[in-house]
Amino acid sequence: MANKPAPAEQPPKEMTCGIVMPISTIDGMSESHWRDVKTILELAIRAAEFKPNLVSDAEDAGVIHRRIVQNLYENPVVVVDVSCRNPNVMFELGMRLTFDKPTVIVCDDKTPFIFDTRVVEHIIYPRDLRHPLVEAFKAKLADKIASTIKNHDVPGQSSSFMKNFGPFVVPKLETRVVDKEEFILNELRELRGAVLARQNRPAFLPDYSSTMSQDSPERRKIADLASDPDLMLGVMSFLQSDPKHSTYDTDTLVEHLSEWPFVANILASNGVNRAGLRAKHILRRCLRNVRT
Repeated sequence: MANKPAPAEQPPKEMTCGIVMPISTIDGMSESHWRDVKTILELAIRAAEFKPNLVSDAEDAGVIHRRIVQNLYENPVVVVDVSCRNPNVMFELGMRLTFDKPTVIVCDDKTPFIFDTRVVEHIIYPRDLRHPLVEAFKAKLADKIASTIKNHDVPGQSSSFMKNFGPFVVPKLETRVVDKEEFILNELRELRGAVLARQNRPAFLPDYSSTMSQDSPERRKIADLASDPDLMLGVMSFLQSDPKHSTYDTDTLVEHLSEWPFVANILASNGVNRAGLRAKHILRRCLRNVRT
């Protein structure tokens, strides 16, 4: 009897490298600029033999905030572009560093270093994306990705952010096994909530700061508070604390958010009356930032 041929070996599965970066216009940089930057990052990541993927992307449908957190936790390595200090990027970078997973930070040559993360090496690229310098950047980034994940657990070689400050217990995301029916029902509930939230979301969130001059101190104060990472965390926590919150219209959300203790404390610490008109506009703008 002839021996059966041995099954062909399966090629090793390509590991994912997550990408966190601005995608919409900020600091005069247009969406097309960020598409070009994304292409450059993807080329460098592929050169390091990883599969590039925005942490907000996934093959399956689901709630975007959960997908982002899950990818930030599970991706073997993540490249974070902190150019222009985008609030969403900084928030996601903070989560990734807290998970103490391999992280590579890149930044354009016009953005000042951020005090809290300057202990981590930043790989610089030219904001004008000049070809010779971009080619050198891609080569350096590919090498940094490979070395970062290789040396992550090697004593004396790790570039871990948390290890700069002593021993810490790194948070872990809890996982549990569910049967197929429960999984499908949960996904349908979350998808329904996301659809209802989009239907209830107004096309434009009124913002009284739009009537102010561009350099108005009050306008800047509202924008700064609405982009505060702690306030954004509070808003995201509220939205995820109960599925029914995703079905509220914006006015109802703002009313409940102003009474949410975490959010109310942040407003109060910044001298904002949570029941006042100013708080409502800050929370409306913060909601828009979180949903962007």
